[in-house]
Amino acid sequence: VVVPVYNVSKYIESCINSIRAQSLKNIEIICINDFSTDDSLEKLKILAQTDNRISVYTFTKNEGVANARNWGIELAKGKYVSFVDSDDNIDQAFLSTLYETAQKNNADVVKGVMEIHHQDGKIAQTAMNKNINNLITQKSFIGIAWNHEFTTAIYKRSFLTKNKICFPLLTNGEDIIFILRTLQNKPSMIIENKALYFYLIRNNSATFTTNFSKFLNLIKFYEEQLDILQKMFLSTKEYQEFCQKNIISSIIDYFWNLVRKSSLSEEEINILKQKINDIINKIPQISKIFILYKKYYEARFDVLNDIFYDSVKQYLLSVIKRNDNVPVQKNNIKITLKLFNFLPMFNYKRVGSRKQWKIFGLPIFKTRHMANGITSKYYVFGIPILKVSKKAG
Repeated sequence: VVVPVYNVSKYIESCINSIRAQSLKNIEIICINDFSTDDSLEKLKILAQTDNRISVYTFTKNEGVANARNWGIELAKGKYVSFVDSDDNIDQAFLSTLYETAQKNNADVVKGVMEIHHQDGKIAQTAMNKNINNLITQKSFIGIAWNHEFTTAIYKRSFLTKNKICFPLLTNGEDIIFILRTLQNKPSMIIENKALYFYLIRNNSATFTTNFSKFLNLIKFYEEQLDILQKMFLSTKEYQEFCQKNIISSIIDYFWNLVRKSSLSEEEINILKQKINDIINKIPQISKIFILYKKYYEARFDVLNDIFYDSVKQYLLSVIKRNDNVPVQKNNIKITLKLFNFLPMFNYKRVGSRKQWKIFGLPIFKTRHMANGITSKYYVFGIPILKVSKKAG
């Protein structure tokens, strides 16, 4: 069990104790202290004195969580490797359930369930395993759905070392690249819904900052994804669907919306725009319509900027009462589009059992987040126009 540690003094004892309490006793707990500046290291040393399964290693400078995990893989001796973040916990039967399933099926990867725990005591499980199983049934690329939650799985160590699978030294998205590199090597994989990993929501969770270097790292993250995808011989449909969900929507969410709120210079914005263009041009059949879409968005952005964004926000606040006691009307998206004269570019159709809303030939982007239930966010031209929350249960 590899645990990267950096300034988590408040949580590290709870995390390590949840690993020590596992029903599977024959484990090694490898703690990599990434040059913490609080007393995390001191607490690790005390814990190691009480349990000889704990090993503590420390970097002489801060090298990042990816490098810490890679060192953990190198140091591990067990048949399987797992990763636990130092401010999370795992259920007592988490490792035994995954390990027994892996042994029984000689699997390279066995993935459990992520359970979201809030500080107010509310709990909700994510729908990722259900989405993965749906793709397996459709014989489609499961990477479309499995784009987070790498910590919920165990990995055969020989599979990782044989295929030289490691975490890239990125500041954003290293977990997604690790999953893609794993899937690229076609592992035998099983979903195990009885193994629970507890992801603990903290008020002081890290946030994405919008400086130029962060954006450049995000660009590298997109490029790395495309590089792996292009080596995987996916169908055009699979490739496009992955890019639509995990790259295009990310560009809109993290780039176009955040650039308008950042303090980037005009020169920096132009550099990023060019790099984004280079990425979009690598996505077949999506690229032309997206470039048209992007140009339209930029035009409105340049003319209306804050006035447009604030108008959308104020209008929605007047139409949608943002609390759980007032139901959200289904036609609010359409009302918003009419208000801002988007209707000529707006169309709706039913595809099988699914509803599909489009603007300018592109779907309205929707993201789902598991936090105290399900929160769906809808985006138009990079601007969030609607949020719908459903309470757990």
